Amino acid sequence: MLAEALRRLAVVRHHRGEADEAREFCLRSYGVALHIADDVLAAEALNTLGGLDLTTGLVGGGRTRPSFRRWSSGREPGAACARRAESGNRRQTFRDN
Repeated sequence: MLAEALRRLAVVRHHRGEADEAREFCLRSYGVALHIADDVLAAEALNTLGGLDLTTGLVGGGRTRPSFRRWSSGREPGAACARRAESGNRRQTFRDN
């Protein structure tokens, strides 16, 4: 899946010390996840973006980012994310239907 690949590329770029490129890959991953309406992938992209902020010293900046505001102002990850986290299996995704 494209969103997952972009998020993983962001992590690779981050480990190479390429913070700006890593951030761009995360934002692209988030955009793809929103486009396909996959809340789990969107949450993972935002989580990775937050991790980048923590390790690059941008802590606190996340709440001013438009993507964070959009996610937190009406979109809930719902039980799909919670069940995925509780299962401990990153490959298994459950959906509310």
